[in-house]
Formats: sequence, C-alpha cells, structure tokens
Amino acid sequence: MRAPKRILISARILVGQTQEEIARGCGLGTKTVHRAEMGIAGIGTVETLMAFYERSGIRFIEPNESEGWGVTASFLTLPYEQERQD
Repeated sequence: MRAPKRILISARILVGQTQEEIARGCGLGTKTVHRAEMGIAGIGTVETLMAFYERSGIRFIEPNESEGWGVTASFLTLPYEQERQD
C-alpha cells in the first residue's frame, strides 16, 4: 500500500535527513522526492522511498478499522532527556 504524503514527510523527519540526502540515498532526484512529498509522484517512486525508509529503521503502520496511517522508528529508544544530551 502506498503511504500518504504526510507519512513520507514524517519518515524523512524521523531519519533526520533532508530531501537532498534522501534522494542521494535511494538514487532519486531531489525534485522527485519533493514531488512524492507533495503527493504527485508515481507509485514506483513512493515504493522506492518507503523501501529506503524501511531499510533505515522506519516501520509504516497501515490503517485499519479504528486507526489511520502511522510511522515508527526502531532506532529511537532513548527518552527525551537522554537523547537531547547527545
């Protein structure tokens, strides 16, 4: 299933990278990443981005009867107080 644009933006923010860095990491152009985040890219582009984010530790949570889309990061394990000291 293709994640909505806000979920793609959330995934990018969680990995802490710019559109340019994401584009380089998955072999896309920066404009292509931007188009995906605007909701106007093709499904192949979205699938490429989702696969890249999943390899980076992001898990996409698909909607069900009671909740909508979500995204979680397996690499964020420290509480706020400890993470901000880094």
